[in-house]
Amino acid sequence: MPFSEPTTEPFEPLPAPPASSSEDRIFRKLTDILDEARNISIYKQSDYLAENLSGYTAEELTVKNGLLLEYAVKNNDAKAVEFLARKAQWPAESYQNTALYAAKQGEGRLLGAVLSIAHPQKSALLHQLNDNFDSYDGQVQGEIKKAKDSHLGAGWKIIGQGEISKTVRTYTAALERVFNFNAMNVTTIATQDKAVSVTERNFRDCQDDADIQEAYEKLCVFEKNPPVYKGKDTGVEPRRIARRNTIQGAPS
Repeated sequence: MPFSEPTTEPFEPLPAPPASSSEDRIFRKLTDILDEARNISIYKQSDYLAENLSGYTAEELTVKNGLLLEYAVKNNDAKAVEFLARKAQWPAESYQNTALYAAKQGEGRLLGAVLSIAHPQKSALLHQLNDNFDSYDGQVQGEIKKAKDSHLGAGWKIIGQGEISKTVRTYTAALERVFNFNAMNVTTIATQDKAVSVTERNFRDCQDDADIQEAYEKLCVFEKNPPVYKGKDTGVEPRRIARRNTIQGAPS
């Protein structure tokens, strides 16, 4: 069988590799700055980061889905994490990944810096960290507890399994609301001088569930297996609203 004649058509050269994207260039510059900062005195790092990163927008700092924050954490770069934490709203995936990585590695300071970020996913992240609380070292546990206490907020208190309360006080009065997610009810205790008024309602008897939902989200941060709550109109049959007024020191 005769050999075929070689083609006379000109050889097509391989296409040039694609130029780096704008995001790649920005990310490379940012990581270079972080790398350079780690090589100078720790006492000068904060000033160096501020001087060299302040010109970048929040959108630029969070390119590649917030990978810069993960880069800083995985390089054990606490100064960079503390700086970046307050400079942008970090994507949820990056925010969660960095916190979980720092916790797993026993880097309490890094975890504290990440948890200092006000983020819509903070409740979910704290709940996830709480699920594995016993597996972390003491420093990490301390940072988780500090973040949980701060996240709980003024006036809030965990009473027991499935119960959380919020108290508002003035000079002469106090109003405490106890949310019981086992019984699906809320008890309101109003104290004025020595008079005490107690009202108990089913969740479904409340006008809306904004306060109930807030209480449940806070409870979930602290409990590994909280009672299931799917809205005020589910779970129990309606019942009457019970009220009673008492005088402190007298039988109710």
